[in-house]
Amino acid sequence: MLKTAKAGAKAFTTVRFAPLYDAVTTRVFPGLGGDRMALKLNGKDDRLTRQDFLMLARTISLAVGDAEAAIGELAGRLAERAKTLHLPAFAAESEAARATQAKVTALVEERCAAFVGKAQ
Repeated sequence: MLKTAKAGAKAFTTVRFAPLYDAVTTRVFPGLGGDRMALKLNGKDDRLTRQDFLMLARTISLAVGDAEAAIGELAGRLAERAKTLHLPAFAAESEAARATQAKVTALVEERCAAFVGKAQ
């Protein structure tokens, strides 16, 4: 999360997500199933939950309601977009590429569902 303010302002004016790191899952690729994120959140580099992000919100003084709304919106939109991803034509000819895409899509949808559901 990034808090930003206009030059000379005495208070932050906006809060937004920081650039995304560790966004591409490697867990579906052979030999990488145990990979962990490079950056930790709430002291964790794996199995992040909604509560980890809510803890981050409290740390940066973001209202819990705003954090809940942002988490829900982001997870919902990401899950919907995951369904629209397509392989380039040359890769779509490969059964292995199609299988990997299906695994990635299923993993994204599963994780998003956990964040959209009730607080963990």
